[in-house]
Amino acid sequence: MIEFWLFRHGETDWNRAGRLQGRTEIPLNSKGLEQVAELRDFLKPHAASFLKGVSSTLGRAQQTARLALPDLAWRLDEAWVETHLGVAEGLTRDEIVRRLGAESWDQWADLSQNSWSASFVGGESRAQVRDRSLMALEALRREILEASPSVKEGSASSARVAISTHGGLLRRLIMHFHPDQATRISVPNAALYVLKWDVTRGWQAEIEPRFVPRPRENN
Repeated sequence: MIEFWLFRHGETDWNRAGRLQGRTEIPLNSKGLEQVAELRDFLKPHAASFLKGVSSTLGRAQQTARLALPDLAWRLDEAWVETHLGVAEGLTRDEIVRRLGAESWDQWADLSQNSWSASFVGGESRAQVRDRSLMALEALRREILEASPSVKEGSASSARVAISTHGGLLRRLIMHFHPDQATRISVPNAALYVLKWDVTRGWQAEIEPRFVPRPRENN
């Protein structure tokens, strides 16, 4: 079995303000650093079990990765960056409605299966984000199987990979593996989700996070 432990970066000032970040480089704020410290404490008993660490190339994800698992050698991969939001990048919901129209927001916020084609002008669709993240997962799976022959059918051996990424991308992956989910999937800052693969059952995604930082007041 291979386990992929994926976590979202800690909070930034744009998260706090409700601004869509996309590819914009915004660092963790003080609350985000506290959230990642909690994530590090959660991961500490498991730290030695990770075979690989892969992070989005965006600074907030790199910062989270290196603080959460400081002894792991992290590899950067653009496949794990956040959704490109085009003209909506940096805007709040109200600003999007005012500048781009309510229909633009409603299409983006739609939870139906038709929403996979939704995108803002100049940005990526949900389907594009889903497809590139699935390709990255599959590439990691093949890489691990080639490097670790013991992780195979009938073997009790397993491998574990850490991935530091973003809320929108994580939401697309969970939506893909749980297509009947009728409510919006919440992905809090620094929350951790687990995807599993084995030769008999294929891919499985846990819809509930393994870890979420405790609520705290904005500071």
